[in-house]
Amino acid sequence: MKKLFPILAILSLLALVACKSQAGPKEAGEKPQKPEISQEKILADLKEADEKNNPYKRDDYIAYSVTMVKELEEGQKTSVLLWVWSQGYSFSQGIFKAESGYSMPMKLVYGSQDGKLQEIIQAQDGSEYAPSVLKMAGGDKKLADSLMEVPNSQESYDQLMESLAQDAKAKGLEGFNHKIDQIPGYEKDVIYIKTGPNHIPGTVEIAKKADYDQAKARLGTENWTYCPSVLYHEKTGLALESIIDSFED
Repeated sequence: MKKLFPILAILSLLALVACKSQAGPKEAGEKPQKPEISQEKILADLKEADEKNNPYKRDDYIAYSVTMVKELEEGQKTSVLLWVWSQGYSFSQGIFKAESGYSMPMKLVYGSQDGKLQEIIQAQDGSEYAPSVLKMAGGDKKLADSLMEVPNSQESYDQLMESLAQDAKAKGLEGFNHKIDQIPGYEKDVIYIKTGPNHIPGTVEIAKKADYDQAKARLGTENWTYCPSVLYHEKTGLALESIIDSFED
């Protein structure tokens, strides 16, 4: 009988291996891996949807900034609540100019199994704005309030400028970023402003000194006093057409 022990041990081991090889994912307690819905995927999906669904031609260069608020599981779907800022730009002589764009809460609905975008739900205008956002949030007022909060200006603007730089580079644009003292038309006789009531951290407002002084001298004689300028984003080196309407003493 002692000689049978090795044989029985081998047979038991073979049976165990066979059972394991036949066990499916459910028998082993494994769950199908849920597709990741990353910020990069969301950006790519938004770009594709904009290109397909816009009834008008978007501008030469498109930038996006997204702030994710919450991800929800709804049956066989995964919904992402987020704030989306999309801005189109034209480009001339080294400087970008803001054209068409939008900024609003959205709900993106994905298939939980395949991770494919199924629907984009946007906040409605006017009196329907708050109710439409509340509906996006499934009636959760606290979540709806969070979704309606305008994102941090510096983080959103940094993301927007980085997205613009990526789009410009991908489309083969040259000469679109500069050192601060080499912006076309603003190389000398300029002033640099880094503070102010509406100033975005990480940017510098640049105006020709003559334009700034002339506008400042008009204060109190007109309803709205401003002078042309560029807004320089320090991290990317992008310069955007802008105005200054707040003047230092």
